[in-house]
Amino acid sequence: MRKVLLRWKVGRGKDAARSEVEGFTLIEILIVISIIALLSSFVLVAVSRGRESAHEAMAKMTVGSLNQGLENYLQDETILPGSELTRVDCYRNDFHLLYNALLGEARPKGPGGRNAPYAEIKEDQVNVRDEDTDSYRKATAAERRNVKIKKYILDPWGHPYVYRANKGKKAQDCMHKLNSADIYSIGKNGIDDTAEGKEESDDIGNWN
Repeated sequence: MRKVLLRWKVGRGKDAARSEVEGFTLIEILIVISIIALLSSFVLVAVSRGRESAHEAMAKMTVGSLNQGLENYLQDETILPGSELTRVDCYRNDFHLLYNALLGEARPKGPGGRNAPYAEIKEDQVNVRDEDTDSYRKATAAERRNVKIKKYILDPWGHPYVYRANKGKKAQDCMHKLNSADIYSIGKNGIDDTAEGKEESDDIGNWN
């Protein structure tokens, strides 16, 4: 393919000079564009993987904090939140009971353990379920104070953490910590693999 030739004149009167500069061929330009696109895809993949690693680390940290709070609560109260429920429902999320126990106002004024709060949660992390939109939204100050309103904390993928008290109940496929309680994130795929008893799962829980 013939190369594009760029020419211009720089002249003063009769003694004008001519400069010739060779340009890039179309193939060369396409090769450069392809290399840039390939490098960009590598960068995007690396950024995506880094973001997912950060999300997983955050979920593990939150689960660990809640689990430690639950253990401290159990030492004070000797009974798990939700242990009064007579059966395990693998598809029911009792996180609001855990929230009240760990983060509610201490007894006898509120539903929290005697030394509540047992974990540190920022106010903007507290969510409630909006039945009209079938989604979760930030809780208002009044909703955070109202113990009758079920409150949840969302994982990095926007799904509520799940809590299930297992102690004293007949073992189910969806149970992990049979002598205590399960606290977990359903992970990136947004599917509660634990509730479905799947062996392959991206759920992040206090059994990991």
